[in-house]
Amino acid sequence: MLLLPGRCPVCGGELALVEAACCECETLLRGRFERGPFARLDASQSEFLRLFATNRGNMRELGKKLGISYPSVRARLDEIITLLQRDEAAL
Repeated sequence: MLLLPGRCPVCGGELALVEAACCECETLLRGRFERGPFARLDASQSEFLRLFATNRGNMRELGKKLGISYPSVRARLDEIITLLQRDEAAL
């Protein structure tokens, strides 16, 4: 299954989720649905958060797993936090 991108691949604008389908009974839901702030993260940010959680927030272990330095792990996490705070402030 493909992941829905967080932004429009053409212009970079916000995407609206307007249809959902049940994989079991094929029921269709149509409307304008809100997406949570994590849905706006790109694939690499989502993967980073997945690894962060599975490493129980241990940034040194995460850095080893990703092959990057501790300051680089902090910078990536700070970038995601800033993005999530920006979304929270817009509410």
